[in-house]
Amino acid sequence: MAPAWLRPWLLRAWPVVAIIAVASCSTMQPVDVGSAMRGAPPPGVEFGSLVEVRTLDGVKDTFRVTEMNAGGLGGSSGFYWYDDMQSLEVQRPGQYDEDATAIILGVIGLAGLVWLVGNADSVRVCSGTPCGNPAP
Repeated sequence: MAPAWLRPWLLRAWPVVAIIAVASCSTMQPVDVGSAMRGAPPPGVEFGSLVEVRTLDGVKDTFRVTEMNAGGLGGSSGFYWYDDMQSLEVQRPGQYDEDATAIILGVIGLAGLVWLVGNADSVRVCSGTPCGNPAP
């Protein structure tokens, strides 16, 4: 059993680890605005997709796509024409890089180590001679 001072921390740590794991599994990926300007729908952008638009005049907006046509994309914050976009990024779940995996595994490993140390009742090191029976 973990020490009393460590239990609240452990209870709070697992949701944080889960949030990190879920958040790192979806990343914003750039979309070719040029293909969208030629009349083809932007690849990977669908109704309900979370997109980040940066316009030529420097405005940056993030929204869920509720309107899409040959001219642009729109959401709750307005409509943006492809001609006015400097960049377009879409959130694609399930694509993450190796760094995110290493961070997630490191956090899980650290949490496991903390759990092991917290659950160790006693540790005895017997060098050269057999250990006696543990004291009650």
